[in-house]
This record gives sequence, structure tokens and C-alpha cells, in this order.
Amino acid sequence: MNIERTEDECFITKCIIEPKVWEACTDDGCGDPDLFFLKMDSNTIWIKAEDYGVFMLHGHNHVLFECHTMLLPHAHGHAVEIAKEALKWAFENTPAERIITSVPYYNVLALKLAHKVGFKQYGLNEKAWKKNGKLHDLRMLGINKEDVCQQFQS
Repeated sequence: MNIERTEDECFITKCIIEPKVWEACTDDGCGDPDLFFLKMDSNTIWIKAEDYGVFMLHGHNHVLFECHTMLLPHAHGHAVEIAKEALKWAFENTPAERIITSVPYYNVLALKLAHKVGFKQYGLNEKAWKKNGKLHDLRMLGINKEDVCQQFQS
């Protein structure tokens, strides 16, 4: 699997505005993908997983990064492998020691993916996501570099 850093705005935008991705990752307050995700700054790292999609890592500080996953529909069936490889790449090629993510309570597929690649729930952000006029809780999940290193040694 070819995992690499990218600044290919066309591919990133394609991944963001793909209808299934856009529907899953946007709340009611955002209508424009460019305003929601497309950050090309020194604090944001875009990771491309071949033609399957992208992962956005946004630095909170030098060791803590937040991840957003945007996989295209043809990644179905390969998502766990892709996400594991992207995590491995992130921990090997960035200063990240911990990666966190948030998953809306209703997004069962995203939660399953996060658990299968080793994320563990550490908290709940109540009523922090609005979808179809209803407030939903966000599950807060994280994974440490040492956990990913152990996975790949096994």
C-alpha cells in the first residue's frame, strides 16, 4: 500500500465532496467543503492512501494530532488495512505520539473502523454534533504511538 503525504488539492477535494463522505462527515452548520476541511497550512498534514482516500492530521500541539478520515466508496473492504497503514505512516513520519478522533454516536461504521485499528474511547462530548436538526453526542477516541508499534511487531 502506497501511503504518502500529499498537497494534491484536486484529490483531497474529490475525497471531501464525494457524497457518501460529505454526508457522513459534515454537520448541519457547514455547506461548503472548502470551508469545512480543506486546510493547507503548516499545522495540517494530508496523507494520501493510493486512490482510496485521504486522512487529515491536524496538530493540536507537537505530539497530539486529530485525525479525520475520508475514504472513497471503493475502499470498502480495505478500510481497516488502509487505516492501519496510514496510522503507521503517521507515527513514523510525524512527531505524533497520540492521535485522536471523534465519531458521531450514530456513525456505527466509523466507530467499528476506529476500534478495529486500535482506537480506544476515552470520553464523550455530549450534544456536540448537529445532524438533520438533532444534536448528537461525539465519541472521543485515541491511540498512542506505542500501541501502533506493538501491533506491527506482532
